[in-house]
Amino acid sequence: MAQLEKWKDVTGYEGMYQISDLGRLKALPIRIWFGNRWYQKKMKFIGSRTSNKFPYLYTTLVRNGEHKKYLVHRLVLEAFIGECPEGMEARHLNGDAQDNRLENLCWGTGKQNAEDRRRHGTANVGERNGQARFSEELVGHLRSGRASGLSQAQLSRRYGVSQSHISKILSGKRRTYISRSTLV
Repeated sequence: MAQLEKWKDVTGYEGMYQISDLGRLKALPIRIWFGNRWYQKKMKFIGSRTSNKFPYLYTTLVRNGEHKKYLVHRLVLEAFIGECPEGMEARHLNGDAQDNRLENLCWGTGKQNAEDRRRHGTANVGERNGQARFSEELVGHLRSGRASGLSQAQLSRRYGVSQSHISKILSGKRRTYISRSTLV
């Protein structure tokens, strides 16, 4: 039998917004005075948004004309578990940054969150790192000797890194990456 969705007030927006244990958000019906009479605003569900660079869902809540953005997973945790403890952050247990069901969320340390990302393959290591210098493909190309005929000095000039960097890549002591487009 399917469990019923549970709703709680959003912390700081009691009576205005509610969040569910499934990560859905709704604006509650309210009466507003406009001009010379009262109007009843109906309850409505509010969608969440994300951007290409930011995988987490967020929403904008309005109170007294002030708009403020919130991460949906934090709203769920604060409503159902409580305020974030000092030094803790939200964790997505299954590695899906857009799965904001309460059963997938918990407070944890930054170290636990980093371990989760490594376990789920979402950590910014290797080519996923924004500071990456070489791709797995290029490193394989260099280590297999297919770039033979070129000295380490020539390879370092070609790829814009130091000769010692090339030496460490070839010996397996360094694992830094760059975009795939560098492979010539």
